[in-house]
Amino acid sequence: MIDITLNTTEEFVTKVWKVNENEPSSYQSKTHYPNLGAGKYNVKTALVGFMDCSSILNVDITEPAGFKNLAVKYPGGFEWPTSCSNADGWIKWSPSGGVKPYKFYFANRTAQDTGDFDAVNIIEFISGPPVLIDSNNCTKTMSPPADYWPSPENCQTEDVPYMIEGSVVLAAAFIIAIVAGISYSCWSSTKQVPKNWKGGK
Repeated sequence: MIDITLNTTEEFVTKVWKVNENEPSSYQSKTHYPNLGAGKYNVKTALVGFMDCSSILNVDITEPAGFKNLAVKYPGGFEWPTSCSNADGWIKWSPSGGVKPYKFYFANRTAQDTGDFDAVNIIEFISGPPVLIDSNNCTKTMSPPADYWPSPENCQTEDVPYMIEGSVVLAAAFIIAIVAGISYSCWSSTKQVPKNWKGGK
């Protein structure tokens, strides 16, 4: 981007264009030119009412360095909590590149300058991986291995363990009762014995 300021109390207008391209035919009242690609630019300013009295400045815009080390390998990059009721998980993310300073965002926490997050609970992990924003507002999301990132299913057995255990006992008893009933109905009467049965009576 290019931001233009003049040491004057008078109103002024501007032009911005790339070197070796045609100069715009008219001035603009804006002083902020965002989203410009890398290259050499002409910046022309003039006071309103004195268009013939202008000033030209040359500006170089360089492409910022890209991010590096965005992926996080397991183990060593993060560890989720030992149980769904604990907040002993952690994340350590050390990307490079881009344009510092960085800001890291994760769950509902306040943005911080480092990618180290301690005392992480399972709800925060489920909310998604951290996000990095550099001083150019370039944004990247941490990309851990999908197989290691937890999901809500990880907590289902810990949320209501007594209900699950009780369900298993009841289901087992129900199956035993069904099997016993079937066995009794099949073998308690000679009429229900298969015709090709060759075993004892």
